[in-house]
Amino acid sequence: VYCSEDTARKEILLSVPLQCILTSEMAKTETKLARTLWATSPEFETSDNIMAVVVHVLVTRTNPDDFFQPYYKILPDDVSNFPIFWTNEELGWLKGSEVVKRIKDRRRMMERDYLEVCRKCPSFRFSSNLHDFLKVRSLVGSRNFGITVNGKKVTSLVPYADMLNHIRPPKTHWTFKNEAQSFVIKSLVKFSLGDEVFDSYGPKSNDDYLLFYGFVVKKNCDVNGFCRNTMSLLFTIGKQQSNDLLEKKIKL
Repeated sequence: VYCSEDTARKEILLSVPLQCILTSEMAKTETKLARTLWATSPEFETSDNIMAVVVHVLVTRTNPDDFFQPYYKILPDDVSNFPIFWTNEELGWLKGSEVVKRIKDRRRMMERDYLEVCRKCPSFRFSSNLHDFLKVRSLVGSRNFGITVNGKKVTSLVPYADMLNHIRPPKTHWTFKNEAQSFVIKSLVKFSLGDEVFDSYGPKSNDDYLLFYGFVVKKNCDVNGFCRNTMSLLFTIGKQQSNDLLEKKIKL
């Protein structure tokens, strides 16, 4: 997303009205399957709000008359950057990293949520297979905004706003303005014509960026130089050690 003109600080760059936002509150009641599903008190490992949006997209995506059909058409078709879709050979590139276990755990968690929907609403299995579910779940997980609409916290898909790439420190700020009933993105810096407009996905380790968004940051450091990347180390402290040496190892 690029600027079409010069902008000043604290200027509104984008405003999306509520009627053009797909919210979890709406998703829980708009389709027959959703109403049936949430009447049965499903037990998901993911938040109910994210699952509501995922199920809504899967149920309505094939309806050519659905209001959000133009939005569905521009969602990425290729999700191979998300590691839950990687082969064992590709995961082998990360051998020795704790993130491999997290990737496998995340996929298993999503698979269990899919089976829970199928258990509560058996017909869902015939319209959406596991791959469809994993794909939409990954897209919603990486593109959603948590906003408060009229005092209620909801998960939302905001067309156009979710196209912004990540950068830190942030150059924009987003929020839902209840008085305007719109999702608004404001500039934190001056932008010139042709500048790319970025969002910040928050301060995270590269493990998290890869797991949730399907990318890593080359220089993942805060302004003060602090690096959020983590590394797990497994080691054993022998019992036959002097007290001084033992204390030093524990501190390390």
